[in-house]
Amino acid sequence: MKHHNISFIVLLIFFGGCTTIKETIFVQDVKVNSPITQSPIHLTDSSKYSFTISPKFSVTTTNTIPAKIEGHTNVNSNGIFQMDTIINNDGTFTFKETPGVNTNSFEGNNLYWNVTKVVAGFDLDFRISNSAAIFAGFNFSSQNNDDYLGGTLGLGLFKASAKYGYRMDVGLKWQSLFFDAQTIIETEIINSSTSTNFLVLYHDKNRVTNINPFFSFTYNSANYNWPFNFFFNAGYSRQTLIDFQPQTRVDRQNPFAVTRITEDTRGTYSASFVHFMPGFYFNLGSSSRFIVGVKFYYNTNSNRELNSAIVIPSVQADLRF
Repeated sequence: MKHHNISFIVLLIFFGGCTTIKETIFVQDVKVNSPITQSPIHLTDSSKYSFTISPKFSVTTTNTIPAKIEGHTNVNSNGIFQMDTIINNDGTFTFKETPGVNTNSFEGNNLYWNVTKVVAGFDLDFRISNSAAIFAGFNFSSQNNDDYLGGTLGLGLFKASAKYGYRMDVGLKWQSLFFDAQTIIETEIINSSTSTNFLVLYHDKNRVTNINPFFSFTYNSANYNWPFNFFFNAGYSRQTLIDFQPQTRVDRQNPFAVTRITEDTRGTYSASFVHFMPGFYFNLGSSSRFIVGVKFYYNTNSNRELNSAIVIPSVQADLRF
């Protein structure tokens, strides 16, 4: 995540004087619901089929992936950010940090990725020459009565012989997700004679769609005399989980109406994965085949917050025309 703590100064002129507003933005707690985006599997042989439709199905064995995002406030001895609610004379209220208690660094997890377990979809692959193809894909998953859509689009370069084939795919993935995020903005208003501190709370819930790049390489045997052939796929992909600007204030009745968020690049967090998939396939006649494999996703983030390995068994059918 980049720019988790952002301090910036806004100069406002009112009441005939100069007022400085200093704001520091903190991420408190984030929950994300979405599947793990998966790279397509494209096998290569010396056949002359030009178009392939590939329905597919996978099951993720991991339910929840916890992580720690930098930029949390300090906390009290119980690991909680402690604050007071102050009722003003006019009936409005203000949030302020409880003095002297939030002295410890936050050491827990504040991102929880709830992974949808079952993903179904299909891929389309069209050869445009003897060594290149374009592809597109679509996937669907559901969790707690919420549906999530995603897909892929890209270019593949391949080479085939009578006994083996290999291919490199490069493209983009898009994936919808739902996030629930809590943010605190610590605000200090300074003028020539006084200084005022208060907190602004945001609680945002939204569905968004993020786009990320990926590439993968697949090697497979292609011997029609064997009862089954093997393949191995490896690649790299990113998946943006959080990229938002706080919008929904909790304290709408806050009497200080000078708070501004004029620039906020905070709130970006992406999982970066190296993934491997060994598997085998067998032909069902001359124009179709059935593919079975297991995908292993390993997080490459430098702080190693996410679980080290995610296992995703997968099946796929290739219908060629």
